[in-house]
Amino acid sequence: MAAKDHLALQELVRLQVESGADFIDINAGTFISTETEMMSWLVELVQEVTDKPLCVDTTNADALATALQLAQKPALINSISMEGTRFEDVSRLALKFGSSVIGLCQTGEKIPDRAEERISAGIELAERLRHIGIPEENIYLDPLVNAVAVNQQAAMTVFHTVQGLKAKVPFAKIVCGLSNVGFGLPKRKLINRSFLAMLTAAGLDGAIIDPLDQEMMEMAYASDMLAGKDFRCRRYLKMFR
Repeated sequence: MAAKDHLALQELVRLQVESGADFIDINAGTFISTETEMMSWLVELVQEVTDKPLCVDTTNADALATALQLAQKPALINSISMEGTRFEDVSRLALKFGSSVIGLCQTGEKIPDRAEERISAGIELAERLRHIGIPEENIYLDPLVNAVAVNQQAAMTVFHTVQGLKAKVPFAKIVCGLSNVGFGLPKRKLINRSFLAMLTAAGLDGAIIDPLDQEMMEMAYASDMLAGKDFRCRRYLKMFR
């Protein structure tokens, strides 16, 4: 990105699409002073090679507005929370552009330690989004994955949070940044794949993962099938064909 290597990035997009990505995640947060311009450039180059919807990952309101305006399809915003003015700023843009939103299951800056607190925050956020007019099908919730190396119960807290959210807010889709769980540990890909299977059983609908990790994608399709989410095993069989 720093070198503005247009072709290399487009090849990465093509590979992700071919590997089964449903959204293309774009993030220019490391370019603090030029994030809006970089985000605009990314949107254009991605849309030159695919019509997959974008997941716009930014905390910069100007960069977010620019990306949503340029997006040819309604995008997924990562993320919205009830912290400060974040809810008002992001929800206004989501309504304007018909975007979906990923809501963080926290009320303040600190991620809650207990699953019950995260579930409560997720319920409140989902209801607020629905109340202001965000369609139910556009609401996603993130149970917030922490490193199990720091907290032995981190994975199980997310597991119970996903279960609780699916029970209490059934209209919301649950999605997470999966790889945080194995931070600092060896064989992170093994941990990630195992965690994906766990969370799929709990009700997880999607995850931010590397679609070029073939074993991870195989685990995703197999887990969905075993969880009863793949009618007549069609997606699983299509993957292997």
